[in-house]
Amino acid sequence: MIEDLTAAFREELEGSLLGSSGIEATLWNFCSSFMRKMEHPDTAALRRLIIGESARFPELGQIFYDRAVIHVEHAMTAYVASQIAAGRLHDEDPKKMAQFLLGLCAARHNQRLWGVVAEQDAEVEADSQRFVGYFLRLFRTSEPPAPLAE
Repeated sequence: MIEDLTAAFREELEGSLLGSSGIEATLWNFCSSFMRKMEHPDTAALRRLIIGESARFPELGQIFYDRAVIHVEHAMTAYVASQIAAGRLHDEDPKKMAQFLLGLCAARHNQRLWGVVAEQDAEVEADSQRFVGYFLRLFRTSEPPAPLAE
């Protein structure tokens, strides 16, 4: 059941990192998609279920982590590593950098889980731009990458 519910989620997010847009547009697209997916009522319901049942069935949390969370984290880590290799980002451990950006995007999900706020597309867009801005101010190199040798 978890595999079925998370497959489309993973595919869309991983696909958003494959575009040929610049780093800012790619990250913004990813963050917007990630936050919209996290705030979807079905996602909130699944996360509530997993959190609620993980105490009785610890393997449930591990299955969710293995089928959803780790795939998204690996995709973002690979993207960050590619941007480091291209000279666009400083190397401060691609996995930790990916976790930082994912953590910013996921933090607003708590209010949705608690049922305090409804999905707000305008806020998703604004937060996405803000989080990408924070990320790039921390990790973007000051020098433009050198052109590739022909």
